[in-house]
Amino acid sequence: MFVSRKREELPESLQEMMNALSDKPIVELNLSDNAFGPDGVNAFKDFLINSQHLTSLSLNNCGLGPEGADILSQALLQRGEFFLTNLDLGRNRMKSEGGQHIATYLDAFNTLETLNVVSNSIEEDGLIPLFNSLAKHAANIKVLEINDNSVTGKSFKPLLNLLRSCEVLETIDISDSNINKRRRQRKLIKCFAESHCRNTIVDFRWNYDIEQYQVSEELFAMLLEFPENLVRVDAVGLIKKRTNRLELRQKFEERNTTVKLSDRELEPQSDDEDSDS
Repeated sequence: MFVSRKREELPESLQEMMNALSDKPIVELNLSDNAFGPDGVNAFKDFLINSQHLTSLSLNNCGLGPEGADILSQALLQRGEFFLTNLDLGRNRMKSEGGQHIATYLDAFNTLETLNVVSNSIEEDGLIPLFNSLAKHAANIKVLEINDNSVTGKSFKPLLNLLRSCEVLETIDISDSNINKRRRQRKLIKCFAESHCRNTIVDFRWNYDIEQYQVSEELFAMLLEFPENLVRVDAVGLIKKRTNRLELRQKFEERNTTVKLSDRELEPQSDDEDSDS
């Protein structure tokens, strides 16, 4: 939107635009891929505070950082009874501090249905309050994209508690989350197998974390036992051998589930990859 503007010009431009929209019944606001940073959020925070109709906010890849996350959280808290159902904050370098600020907002309201905090370098100190806040109000969560953060240390147990609390979860992405220990991977697989969300998940994504072939087999065995609601599985990097991928893909196709097991759109003609062990 503001690709021809210098960064220092963006806050003023944003403020002018949002002022022009202030009396409009805006339901969905998408300002993604504009690098306005914390100053930009500060420029349109008044719009956020006073927007009575806004339910969906997308600020993906806007360079918010921890400071922008703080300004955003405080503005959303001031909206009172006017709640969001969709919040997209992916790729904003919010880090753990930013995760804590967003958790403060989420702790106060139970209307959120979709949350995207992909690729924000959020670690243990930020994920614990984030997961705990979401778990309190997990009844409405349908889409949860938390991939490419670092679910390590004491943040793992709150993640399990969150997943057990979800009642209508349809999409889950936990890829590249540094869940590398086999014991934890098995606990997570067991959590999905036993939790109510197995009956509601439509789109399941867990790419790259699992390196042990035996654990991967356990994951796929669990997914193949899911009810018919499961229509898509992304599990890239878990099965190295082409023949094993082809066999597994056939099993999922037999139950009408699309599965992605490789970054390559077409499988190689020759089986020259490393064998699974």
